[in-house]
Parts: sequence; C-alpha cells; structure tokens
Amino acid sequence: MRGKTLIFVKWMLVAFLGIVPLAILGRLQWASMKPSKPLWMPPSSVWISGPHTPLEFHRVGRWVGCLADFPSSAKCSFVDGEGHLMWEGRLILLSGKEIHNLSIRPGEEAFSVKWSRKEDRPIWIVHLTDGDSLVPPDNVDEIGANAD
Repeated sequence: MRGKTLIFVKWMLVAFLGIVPLAILGRLQWASMKPSKPLWMPPSSVWISGPHTPLEFHRVGRWVGCLADFPSSAKCSFVDGEGHLMWEGRLILLSGKEIHNLSIRPGEEAFSVKWSRKEDRPIWIVHLTDGDSLVPPDNVDEIGANAD
C-alpha cells in the first residue's frame, strides 16, 4: 500500500510541476494577444498594446477608432481590452484642414495623451499616417503651441 501511495504522490508531483508552468505560459500568451475589436468600432480601428509586466495575466492596451462623420471632425473612441469605453469625443485636425483620409498610425504611435494645464485634465490626441493629428477643438491652440 505504501509503495502505491508513494508512486501516486510522485505522479501528482510530476503532473503539478508540468501542468502549472504550462498553464502560466498559456495565460501569459493569451494576455499578449490582440483582443477582438468591439463590433461597433470603425473597421480602421487600431489596437495599441500596453506595457507588460513579467507576470501580466490580463490584456493591457486599448483600441483607438475614429469615424469622420463630418468633413471637419471625427468621433473618436478609446476602448480597453475588455471592450469598456475609456473616452469618446469629437476631434478635429490640428492643421485645421478638412478630413479626407482618416488613417490612424499603427501601434504605439497611434495616440498620445497630454495634460492640459489650462483645463487641468488629459487631452487625448490621435496621430494619423499623413503626419497630422486629431485633437479636441477646445485644445487646438494649446496643442499647436506645444507641438513637437
């Protein structure tokens, strides 16, 4: 009886030492994958993966999507990896031009957040592939003065 118990304990230990690392690696791999884009977001939306810590067990990042529903402005949404709306608002081109081709830069260059000293709140900025940026209408002067 003692021999069978010892063999059982050894197999349980081997199983535990094999399954637990595989489960951890699988979960880490899952966390690094791009989640499904919410159905209501524009097809041109971009996923921006956020910074990961060594044992990150949830998806870090956000979706950025804009829809130019008027020639002079676009409705932009920022959504986390679980589909929760983080911020949404109407933005205009920093250059003041009309929007003809709305193509968001891929990856980490898709957006930035600056702090408005005037309004004491964050300003969400979407960067486009043509070099222009979408900014809140009330912050055009503030962002334009601090443009890099």
